[in-house]
Amino acid sequence: MRIVAVDMDLCEGHGKCYLTAPDLLRPQDDAGRAEFFADPIDPADTVRFRRADGAVLGCPERALSWAEA
Repeated sequence: MRIVAVDMDLCEGHGKCYLTAPDLLRPQDDAGRAEFFADPIDPADTVRFRRADGAVLGCPERALSWAEA
């Protein structure tokens, strides 16, 4: 099981991640920095995994990464 980790020092609140995966990520504060709020993702769940991976890869600041749950 995996989660999306957010490096709050790198996140600048662009919002691309939660636009890409609104069922997994959302704004966490007034600056728009992200938080992962969903259940851990099973890599076998290809739909959720691909959507989360798109958010990780699409972050312009590289503030998102995969982590073990």
